[in-house]
Amino acid sequence: MRGWIAIALLFVGAAALAQPGSPAKKKAPVAAAAAAPGSLKAGHAALQRKDHAEAVRQFAAACKAGNMEACHNQAVLTSNGQGTPQDHARAAQLYQKACTAGYVRSCSNLGVAYSKGLGVAKDDAAGVKLFKQGCDGKDMAGCFNLGLRYLEGRGVAKDYARAGQLFGQACDAGVPDACYNWGAMHSNGQGVARNYVRAAELQEKACDAGSAMGCNELGALYGEGNGVPKNQTRAVGFYEQACKGGAPMGCSNLGTRYVRGDGVPVDKVRAGQLFEQACANGKGDPGGCYMRAQTYLRGDGVPRDMTRALSFFTLGCDAGDAGACYMLGAIHENGDGVPASRTRAIGYFQQALKHDPDFAPAKAALKSLGVN
Repeated sequence: MRGWIAIALLFVGAAALAQPGSPAKKKAPVAAAAAAPGSLKAGHAALQRKDHAEAVRQFAAACKAGNMEACHNQAVLTSNGQGTPQDHARAAQLYQKACTAGYVRSCSNLGVAYSKGLGVAKDDAAGVKLFKQGCDGKDMAGCFNLGLRYLEGRGVAKDYARAGQLFGQACDAGVPDACYNWGAMHSNGQGVARNYVRAAELQEKACDAGSAMGCNELGALYGEGNGVPKNQTRAVGFYEQACKGGAPMGCSNLGTRYVRGDGVPVDKVRAGQLFEQACANGKGDPGGCYMRAQTYLRGDGVPRDMTRALSFFTLGCDAGDAGACYMLGAIHENGDGVPASRTRAIGYFQQALKHDPDFAPAKAALKSLGVN
């Protein structure tokens, strides 16, 4: 259950609002920078008090007077619906205003808006252009997001080498999840020769800087002895750190350890709790939903409960886990706790293949049912 994933697009959110004098801004004319410094300062003071409505008022006044940091901050709050009704279209307008004036952090956020279709028509190519504009202006969120686009081939031709360069640049500048992605590419040999030692160095840097997924990957490296001495106790420690840090996959991996007794005593009750935490009602790790369903199906650490098993398999399947879809198909084919249904079984097996076209058990099941 390792399966590294690329961290999602970075967005300069409310916790990372630009501070007065932020280096993310290109040098602006003195008159513009000094137009309403009191309002900008008062806006940040209001944020400190968690008075978002007052912060919006102050940033709006400073923005109107020509302070682009204030425009950016007003946009963030407007996008988040903090202190004002959520309005992605208005936020995009404010980001555009600040970006056009040279405030590159807004260019990066506007790129996210175009990539996700928030307040503007979804346009991956426009997003890439804006991420590049942000990155060229030394905004590391822009570099990170541009790296993701090269990694995924969205809005630009897929280029692992270029993605790695951008992740490396952002990592060196202190973006923890860029270190995680760059480390994972070293583990996988994507855009660079496979190098587990370098991967472990990068994941340690990511984990130390606060990337929960970096801690998760470091746990996997210690568990497998790749790039570092094999050490199950350290693997468990990093999985615990990942789970506590908000990485659902870390909770899943830690749960698997409790099932097998790797680095910890066997504890199937604790394992089930971790799988459920990882699943997060279908919003976390789909593999966690699958594993929690298995505990109810087998009666491991909990009484056997087909209703609960079906519920968690469904959450996992809907979230993209091919194995969970396959299990739903098998359950409906065999009539285990549900009325047997060839039609529903076929539908679930086909859904498994939508998530993973190479998932062999689903292919075999469909072949046995006479479906090509």
